[in-house]
Amino acid sequence: MKRTILLLGSLILVTGSLGAQVPTVFETLKQRDTVVISPQNVTVSTGALQQFSATGTRATEVRWQATGGTITASGLYTAGASPGSFTITASTPGATSTTGVLVVAGAGSGQSIQVSLKPGDSIQNAVNASPAGTSFLITRGIYPRQSVRPKDGMSFVGEAGAILDGESATSQAFVANGAKNVTLRGLRITRYTPPSAAAAVEGHGSQGWIVEGNEIDNNGSGDARAYGLRIGSGWQVRNNTIHHNGWVGVAGYQAVGTLIEGNDVYANPASLTTDTIGEKANIKLFDCGQITIRGNQVHDSLFRGIWLDRSRPDMTVEGNRVINHGEAGIWYEVSYRGVIRSNYVENAGFNSYYSSGWLRGGGIQVTNSPDVSVLNNTVVNSLNGIIGLQAAGYADGAYGTNELRNLLVQGNSVVMMKGQTGIAQNIGTNAVYVSWNNVFKSNSYVLGANLSPFYWMGLSVTESQWLAYGAGVLETFAR
Repeated sequence: MKRTILLLGSLILVTGSLGAQVPTVFETLKQRDTVVISPQNVTVSTGALQQFSATGTRATEVRWQATGGTITASGLYTAGASPGSFTITASTPGATSTTGVLVVAGAGSGQSIQVSLKPGDSIQNAVNASPAGTSFLITRGIYPRQSVRPKDGMSFVGEAGAILDGESATSQAFVANGAKNVTLRGLRITRYTPPSAAAAVEGHGSQGWIVEGNEIDNNGSGDARAYGLRIGSGWQVRNNTIHHNGWVGVAGYQAVGTLIEGNDVYANPASLTTDTIGEKANIKLFDCGQITIRGNQVHDSLFRGIWLDRSRPDMTVEGNRVINHGEAGIWYEVSYRGVIRSNYVENAGFNSYYSSGWLRGGGIQVTNSPDVSVLNNTVVNSLNGIIGLQAAGYADGAYGTNELRNLLVQGNSVVMMKGQTGIAQNIGTNAVYVSWNNVFKSNSYVLGANLSPFYWMGLSVTESQWLAYGAGVLETFAR
């Protein structure tokens, strides 16, 4: 019988005289070589030693090559004097394998330390191997599941397209742990799952950070009280885009002396869910002091816009555009001396409601807070205009009695096709109107069909009654 032997890859096929193929596996004609380097993707300091090994079919014939340093025939690597990302290569006659080595400057090097990181590098390993003050360049690409606890003075600067992606599996991107003077710039930080009352970028208890030009988005943990960013003291938070995060976009607790400026903060939280704590907002600061919130775009949340709660003295909210919020646009609640100045507020309170004898959903509202000035703002088409509230049930804070005293509402423009401007109380006394020095002065109003657009002395009142009660001084009206 005529037979033909065909070689197809590593198989020998025998065909009979009729052409029927009968595969018969004898053996692989030649086994492919393999080589694997260990350890993989290491971080070492300048001048440090690292032993590499190779395993595989012909590991006894390995030839080693290295960049950024030298390596012996036995795989002992000596890092060079320059930080950077380098490679180790192991070659056999039939195979090649490569791994990365990140060289960072060692302590006492006496040089300005700059380290370039690439996707696949561990940022935390680089931090651990570097002294305080090191600058890290995060090159373009995706860095999955990174979680970083920096040292004092470190900076993390991203190239365009540098993304830290928690992949909905890692809780936090940066945790201050008390580190001071850290810089985060140019990074996208997304899909982290912070634990309750924590943030993807967690700065509580830290000092002097600069956080600018980042995008912090889509960080959350289901129903948990998750935040995008939580500030520390003496921070500068500038020109970031912060959106679609858990409960709060920018949060703060016991921070003082921080500037929040020029940010675009929106859709925090992303959906209408039950607020069991009373916290959901684009910006919510609690027990903070001497904070300036200036020149931000704060918009499109189903809850509150800028909310300052239990604040210490000297909070400033100025020059912000606060648009489209389900509840109050700017809320200064149970706090102390502060100023709300030159803001533009539109369409606040669209998820709130009117009720007899009370005011809520104000474009700007001040609750149980003494010595607050509301100056030169524009409030347009909100559920209510500019309102003051004296509510029962609040305990006094550390800086004196929490009463609505010395409220000055002056020089504002209010477009109020519906709703009211004025003061409401539920403590059973008219002192808030007659003896606590709460004054509306030189404001202008554009009014709709509502014939009682003001609230004073527990009553809905007309323009003439508002003036007759002495609530408004030198006010102007248009219908």
